[in-house]
Amino acid sequence: MDAELLLLPQGDEGTGFRTKNAPGERFRRVLFDRGDALIAKATIISITHGTVKNDDLATLLVFEFRFVSNNRSRRFIRSTITITFEDATKGRNVPPEVYRIAPEGRCALNRTETMRNTKQTANAGVNTGTLPGVGVDVGYVWEVEKSETREHWTIFTGMKRQLGDCREDNAVIWSMEENNEKKDGIPSFVRTAVLLRRKENEPFSFTVKIRTDVDFVSEVKALFGLEKADTIDPVEIDPEIDPEDLRVESLGAGGAHLPDLDSLDLAKQAAVEVLTLLDATH
Repeated sequence: MDAELLLLPQGDEGTGFRTKNAPGERFRRVLFDRGDALIAKATIISITHGTVKNDDLATLLVFEFRFVSNNRSRRFIRSTITITFEDATKGRNVPPEVYRIAPEGRCALNRTETMRNTKQTANAGVNTGTLPGVGVDVGYVWEVEKSETREHWTIFTGMKRQLGDCREDNAVIWSMEENNEKKDGIPSFVRTAVLLRRKENEPFSFTVKIRTDVDFVSEVKALFGLEKADTIDPVEIDPEIDPEDLRVESLGAGGAHLPDLDSLDLAKQAAVEVLTLLDATH
């Protein structure tokens, strides 16, 4: 059977960013780290267990995503990050609920303005009759020039979703797209937070999928073929394991469970930051 070559301009090698678990491994801090000229990396940096209102069990997760270009002529122009949460056992079918996220909604970053002049013409004709049945059209043409201001942004959106056969939000999708006027790429550093509400004090898992599109110069390389995607390995989190044992941070000292996690300002407590390349200091 002849092999089919997919000519999909989806970006640099590793556009479908995947990382496999080591043998016997269920948790990893670095979720993926792929690319050469264009590098994408995702890390889970904080896990905090506790409760929300009505004493429901909860877990706060903080992620960091980096999109870096090692070549000034190449850049990411848009990206979509999808994190889907599941019951780790697959049998009980009680995935955690995505309760709150940050950033959420539609944000405009890196705002710029451009000015464009437009012209409008008009013709007013007057018919004058010198003899019966004979007329002469006298036309007056004028132009009106008007200046229009157009605004451009780097767009960042975040929203909760119900993916698959689930009656509650079990996923979060963040997407970003570059300022189409400046063409300086997407934010190179993004920190996000997800507050989960759990029905049981049992392990749960999540998978991360990232879709990226790149500039035309980068697409040319991708047209020669498409890298075969690796198997997606989920990351499992057990509420009974101290986050320090997983080499990640926690808001609760010594792995203590914190009450009222829903009262936290996620943008502040989880240090949510969205930076453009020029502002990034990380």
